[in-house]
Amino acid sequence: MVHSLSHPQRPRRRAITAAAATLLVGVSVVGSAHAATLGLDQRCYVAGEKAAISGSGFAPRTPVTLTRGTDPITSTAADNSGAIKQTLMVPEVAFGLVESQVEVVANDGTSTARAYLNIANVGASYTPTTGDPKTLSVSHTVSGFGLAEVKPSVYLHYVSPTAQRTNAKSTTTTKNGVTTTSDPAGVKTIRLGQLRGPCGVLKTSPRRLFPFKAEKGDWLLQYDTRPGFTRGTSASSFLWSSRKISIAA
Repeated sequence: MVHSLSHPQRPRRRAITAAAATLLVGVSVVGSAHAATLGLDQRCYVAGEKAAISGSGFAPRTPVTLTRGTDPITSTAADNSGAIKQTLMVPEVAFGLVESQVEVVANDGTSTARAYLNIANVGASYTPTTGDPKTLSVSHTVSGFGLAEVKPSVYLHYVSPTAQRTNAKSTTTTKNGVTTTSDPAGVKTIRLGQLRGPCGVLKTSPRRLFPFKAEKGDWLLQYDTRPGFTRGTSASSFLWSSRKISIAA
């Protein structure tokens, strides 16, 4: 079996208001004199991004120390109203995981507030990756697709060698308010399940890699959140990840 991974281009995020972000990932802790809050601008990040962090309820004109995980990383000062704004570099996902969470703590010496960086690797894969693809049983893992959508379903599109040569894609029709998606010849689509958590992660139970009889040649397997198949490119507005799998005679 021969396989290769195509890395998707990351699409523009859907906007999340500051208030929604605070409700989603911000935590307040009551100090001796006032309550402090801390919030992030996104529900999930990828390593290397800058996370915008904002807080309120700190002592006015007082230094505030920010700690990421166990490391103090920067300090700032609350303004006249006790508010802070700062950006933090998002670290790598913990080794061996597809997503992890890092606590961010702000402290002015009296009050403490916490928020949580949810971090994910973006991509899709299956294990094991060796064996006869016609009989192989695998578990699929998809992560980071929640960067663009909230709890979408994940689909796996099987595109035959013939369908790849003709650039086949699915069609969508709507009749009497009912939308139907139809795969073209040589394309089969299955729903793997729904992404969960702030970053959008799914791991399936073991199942046949090819749940149907596949023709000989190099197949394209594309993971995305669309019930109909359109081949992902660097210009696509949706997240996708794909593999090429060779089927012997």
